[in-house]
Amino acid sequence: MDRAIALSEPYLGSRTHPTDEELHQAGMAAVLTAARRRLSLTDCVSFEVMRRRGIRQAPAFDRHFREQGFADVE
Repeated sequence: MDRAIALSEPYLGSRTHPTDEELHQAGMAAVLTAARRRLSLTDCVSFEVMRRRGIRQAPAFDRHFREQGFADVE
């Protein structure tokens, strides 16, 4: 848990991204495509936002981020 807190500190002031219809639809398409991998809508929308913004690292302990090509924050 200490590692999670330490990793999240630089992101405490980060911005949120509102989900519009286009982003929601992209997330739903990814959920339906990846149904066997048990991806959540939240994860799929996050992946889409990160790709659009060129974000390559994720402060996440969820293996799905690595599977989607995002590097762990060390």
